[in-house]
Amino acid sequence: MLHKILKTILCILVLILIGLSIFFYGIYFAVDHTKINFETLSSEKIPVSLDGKRIVYFSDIKYKEFMNKERLEKIMKDLEQTHPDILIFGGDVFSNLADTPFDSKDVEEVKSILKNLDAPLGKFAVLGDEDCISSDIKKKISQMLYDCDFEVLDNQNLKIRNGEKESISLIGIEPLINGNPNMDSAFKNISEDEYNILITHCPDLITSNEINLNYLDTIISGHSLGGQIRIPLLGPLTKIEGAQDYDHGKYTINNSTLYVSNGIGTTGMDIRIFSPVEVLVFTLEHKA
Repeated sequence: MLHKILKTILCILVLILIGLSIFFYGIYFAVDHTKINFETLSSEKIPVSLDGKRIVYFSDIKYKEFMNKERLEKIMKDLEQTHPDILIFGGDVFSNLADTPFDSKDVEEVKSILKNLDAPLGKFAVLGDEDCISSDIKKKISQMLYDCDFEVLDNQNLKIRNGEKESISLIGIEPLINGNPNMDSAFKNISEDEYNILITHCPDLITSNEINLNYLDTIISGHSLGGQIRIPLLGPLTKIEGAQDYDHGKYTINNSTLYVSNGIGTTGMDIRIFSPVEVLVFTLEHKA
């Protein structure tokens, strides 16, 4: 009898120790250690001239809430090691701009880091819900990204080429929350015959608006932070508006593939459990 009691107590202590270890790992380690996730985008529609080129995606900096200059510099150094040819930022530079002043010092700190990022075939961005809480904030964030050599795609598309006529299309749509998504404008002159990549901040835009998925090969978004705290087999501890249907990882929707990034910042609590800081690296592959 005593043996069973001791065994039960030991099991409880082990579980408590494991729980505490995961908790402290999530607070003191996971928040500033970057997981680089590699994916291959393979299609006969991808031009030979872009074969092997890398698209690197990051989102949700959430600067100043918990993200500081030292942490952002460290994560961006990890990102630079992936050697992006095309760099895409998925929105939300700052957090809580509705409640805190737009600090010029913070802006300059972020600019000093983002401007130094290099991508030979271009740097692009879409705005997040935090970037669009007012027309004034939207204008300032857009200008800040422009100063860092990012082209902001507000309901528009562009062609990405590598010295040849053939291209892929990058489509940027404003966020579902605080934005004004305009599908007609975003998909103007888009062809099913080209490889089309849609970038938007909130993944649930896919189900909340009429998007013709027949035109899309890949969709990339952020916003959810992967829930920050995920419970194995059950999912995120909480879900947020704009990422109720799609909150983490990779989804197949018709013939399109949706990737939802965990982002790099944190909000509410500075903790990540089973939802690491994430940078996505997509290698383009021409499929003969």
